[in-house]
Amino acid sequence: MTPEEVEAAAARAVDHLESQIRERDAAEEKADAHLFALSVVTAMRGQGWRPTPAKAAPVLEQQIGPPPHPETAHRGAELVRAALRGEEVP
Repeated sequence: MTPEEVEAAAARAVDHLESQIRERDAAEEKADAHLFALSVVTAMRGQGWRPTPAKAAPVLEQQIGPPPHPETAHRGAELVRAALRGEEVP
């Protein structure tokens, strides 16, 4: 899926969940919270959602590109400090 498709699918899921919550809140006899949550997760699984463990970030074994010139690094640090102080940064 493209990032746009993922965002569209997430928006549809939020809309659906919102309507489910509104229906539950409007009902005279409210469903048990655990059963409601279980139904939401079951619906998500029916749409293909699967809980998966996060992958660890790969370790950078080598520097990408040449190291910055010391003057460039110092200037960058000065700009960051100024921005953190709330000063206008060129």
